[in-house]
This record gives sequence, C-alpha cells and structure tokens, in this order.
Amino acid sequence: REFIAEVGAFLSGSGMSRTRFGITVMNDPSFVFELGKGRRVSLHTVDRVRAYMNDYQQAQVNAA
Repeated sequence: REFIAEVGAFLSGSGMSRTRFGITVMNDPSFVFELGKGRRVSLHTVDRVRAYMNDYQQAQVNAA
C-alpha cells in the first residue's frame, strides 16, 4: 500500500496521467490501474519506479 500511495502522490504532484506514467516507466499503459487492483510487483519493479520518480522530481528541481 505504501508503494501505491507513493505513486499516487507522484501523479498528483506532477500532473502526469496514470496512463502516461505507465507507458513511460513500464511500457504498460495499465500499470497504475492494475496496481490499484492488487497487481503484485517485484522489488526490482519498485526500485525502477522509485528511481524514475526521484529522477523526474530532481529534474524539476534543477529546471526551476
């Protein structure tokens, strides 16, 4: 649940759609929707998604 909350907070803060996020990070437009429905993800996937969110946020900070 913590991971899903992190993704939700990122989407709210970035304004990125669930579909765009899924395509960009996982090449899967249903990724976020399926997370909400109970999709299981590996630790590798969690790390990959968190790295993307951190990199995105850092890029926003650097651009400001």
